[in-house]
Amino acid sequence: PVACTERHGYVVDAGLPAGPGQQEISFRVYLPPCFEAGLGAPYPVLLLLHGLGADEKQWEDLGAVAIADRLTRQGRLPPFLMVFPYEAPRADLEPLLMESLIPAIEAAYPTRSASSGWAIGGLSRGGGWALRLGFKHPDRFGSVGLHSPAVFGPDTVYLDFWTRGLRRDRLPRLWIDIGDRDPLRPTTLELRRVLEDLGIPHTYREYPGRHEAAYWSARLETYLLWYGQAWKEPPERVR
Repeated sequence: PVACTERHGYVVDAGLPAGPGQQEISFRVYLPPCFEAGLGAPYPVLLLLHGLGADEKQWEDLGAVAIADRLTRQGRLPPFLMVFPYEAPRADLEPLLMESLIPAIEAAYPTRSASSGWAIGGLSRGGGWALRLGFKHPDRFGSVGLHSPAVFGPDTVYLDFWTRGLRRDRLPRLWIDIGDRDPLRPTTLELRRVLEDLGIPHTYREYPGRHEAAYWSARLETYLLWYGQAWKEPPERVR
């Protein structure tokens, strides 16, 4: 094997043209160090959704790319892709991601096929989308991260419907974190109560902080390492 000597990955802008009756979707893709050499392929994929009023550069502005570079360089994470989609106002993100973006990523890059190699996470409103998409499509996403989530009202009710009949070991891994002074803490605690009532396994963390960039930036390493726990096995052994 050839050792990777590159220290930094890079981010590319991309977009998908709008089909009949569809909205165009723009997104950015982080490619890890030595991507061109194919070292580490097929790659795990992490979709990271931005919050309301932000755009597809929010996670980069928080430092996600620099931290991914460092953790990969240190060998604490395998090389992986990060995809940052833009949620346009009034867009229905579910068909845009599931029917357009994800197939395009699979066609363009060597990605893992098993759900354990795919994760979705989001900040604030993006966390609400991550909950909805992750639990409606457990065959696609093996891990779901909710960071200071703004959960859609009906979703706590629909969780029972989405997970009914599924073995608990077939559900995605679920992470939830919230700041102790975040105005969304009450609804996050209600979501936690519903998860406990339904017997859905999850990791819950409450940290000092507010609903702001400083809170998320300080915990990016923790987030990425948690997602990466599912990527440790060689891809040929992943099921």
